[in-house]
Amino acid sequence: MSRQNKKERQRLKRKRKQTQLRKERNTSVFRKIAQRPGPIEVYINADWRRMGEASIMALRDAPGGTRLFAAFLVDLWCSGLKDAFGRSDVTRDEFLDRINDAAHRGVDMIPIDPPTAQRLVAGAMRLSGENGFRLPHRADRWASVIGVTSYADADLSDFEKPGGKYRYVGSMPDLRKRLVGSIGQFLKRADIEFVIGSSPLDYLDEDYDEEVADDFGDDEMNDLNESHPPPEFVEQIDEIRDRAYVAIHNWLLGAGQIPHPRLQDGIDVALTAAILESTARENPDGRAAMPSLEDALTRYDDPDAMVAAIRQVKQFMEQFETPERMLEAFGLGGDEPGIEEDAPIPLFPK
Repeated sequence: MSRQNKKERQRLKRKRKQTQLRKERNTSVFRKIAQRPGPIEVYINADWRRMGEASIMALRDAPGGTRLFAAFLVDLWCSGLKDAFGRSDVTRDEFLDRINDAAHRGVDMIPIDPPTAQRLVAGAMRLSGENGFRLPHRADRWASVIGVTSYADADLSDFEKPGGKYRYVGSMPDLRKRLVGSIGQFLKRADIEFVIGSSPLDYLDEDYDEEVADDFGDDEMNDLNESHPPPEFVEQIDEIRDRAYVAIHNWLLGAGQIPHPRLQDGIDVALTAAILESTARENPDGRAAMPSLEDALTRYDDPDAMVAAIRQVKQFMEQFETPERMLEAFGLGGDEPGIEEDAPIPLFPK
């Protein structure tokens, strides 16, 4: 073996050892603080029982004279632990700034005892598993900051079923992101009620997006803003998509039909056609036009399946004389942008 190869092997060996030591050191820190009694400062939103959702923020001392911050977003009505994250080397002033920031957003944070926080986080982790939701990244690690080391037999007495059913409050993209199994099977469960909506605590999930945005330079952000529709418009369209899926899915079940697996894609195609048709009507000189069915399906790998899904969407739409009536069936008003009350509902040809 040459001297150069020997030195390279020694270097790789040292690197592997350093990586292993660093991994063990990080793991041991969280294991130690989970097992070591000590003061933990914990806050929660004052209306968590009424809202069915809890924002929990905790600060505690860590080995080496540092402090660890951990935060949790708990859904008490259905999905359990929605978010868990934290930071090291957080000062108490920084911790209080987070509490004050919540207050500025209209969320009143009050102190709670650590056992209550442990019960809520452990119960949320158990509920997530039982209802088929994935846990947030490194949830175990951040749960250990407040002393939670297991959750299989956690107490679920704080987790209610409003009206006797679990209640999932959120959007369809949010459900797709969190749910492990099939959305169709989830919506068929007789013990779950799906509600399109949001909560004052949803800003916690926005912090990460804001940090990512800061990584872009001004020119890059301008390019992004010019190439994408306004966020408000995207939010409105997403809400219509979500409400349409729930309404059409439930209507099909009530009519004795099985919702097509590509139903969401069928709704997307129909909604795109409606937007283009409305745009072409309002701007006759523009380039937007009603697409043919063949053109609309070119990006899908199974056009026949898409035709069947769109047919189910058409069956639902044909009940209504105007788009306004259909939007009301979705739980929306008739004044959505780009849709006129007396406009015909665009339907693909058979």
